[in-house]
Amino acid sequence: MNRPKILVIIPARKGSKGIPSKNKKELLGKPLVCHTFDVASKLNENYLTYVSSDDDEIIKIAEDYNINNNGLRPDNISDDKALTVDVLHYELLVIEKKLSMQFDAVMLLQPTCPIRDIRHIYDIEKLFIKNNMGSSVVSVKKIDSEHPFRMKRMIQDQILVNYIDQGFEDMRPRQDLPAVYIRNGSIYMSPASSIRDKSTLVTNNAYGYIMDNLHSINIDNMEDFVVANYFMESKS
Repeated sequence: MNRPKILVIIPARKGSKGIPSKNKKELLGKPLVCHTFDVASKLNENYLTYVSSDDDEIIKIAEDYNINNNGLRPDNISDDKALTVDVLHYELLVIEKKLSMQFDAVMLLQPTCPIRDIRHIYDIEKLFIKNNMGSSVVSVKKIDSEHPFRMKRMIQDQILVNYIDQGFEDMRPRQDLPAVYIRNGSIYMSPASSIRDKSTLVTNNAYGYIMDNLHSINIDNMEDFVVANYFMESKS
């Protein structure tokens, strides 16, 4: 089987609810988004990378890394309610029309996950090919102490009830609990057809690619910035 033609989209909008201008906030001396540009700019010729942004400054930064763009993203897919699949759908259709070609796959790299390595991307491509390029591959991390069997809901008068009701309080050590994984937000790879028809970013029969906790750091708040800075300094 031939290697797929992969369109990489890096969505980096201007606004952010948790941290103002998060994608431009400096981490280890450069804007957060640059850590994703660093990796994307090293990908081989099977990958074509575009940034999707409503921010002129981010587009200029991307151009300095030789990352492509389609100009400013439309306002209707740039607010905090915009769905990622809508952004990918828009960019895919515009790029395919402009280049008069069709891609086999779309890969999403979110700038809020700055500690991914290029090997993670290539591993995900291999898994995508292994499964006939018809299913999504999603990066995940293992849940340890915050296991769903330990989670609670709070009902009236602050009464705790088990989020997953097994009929008893599960006091097993975490190593005895069944393995559970959560999307870490770092890398998504999907058939271009599922993005083209705007059905879903993650197909029903998706495959998981496990990343460790360090490479799974996803920046939502200032505490995450501190943690990411510490580990990235240690790593370097």
